[in-house]
Amino acid sequence: MIAYSLGCRVPADDWVHLNRIGVFNAPVLSRYVGPFPPDDLMCNATGVSYQSDFASHGADFRVALPQASPKARSEYSSALDFGCAVGAMRA
Repeated sequence: MIAYSLGCRVPADDWVHLNRIGVFNAPVLSRYVGPFPPDDLMCNATGVSYQSDFASHGADFRVALPQASPKARSEYSSALDFGCAVGAMRA
């Protein structure tokens, strides 16, 4: 059993699978991913119209970032979130 409750500390392959496929094949896993923005904001921010494409887009970044950095994420003491995605806030 994969410990999805560990969030982004889950091994990258498992996290990517959860976000690209797992949550859509087993909706019970949705508690381990962030909520999707409303369709109009999702499309406006990324140009995609389906939740699966939006989630896959995020997984692409999860895969690409370690390849672009000279050191592992765990070696950094802080991080800057350089994207606000759709900028949606929910109460």
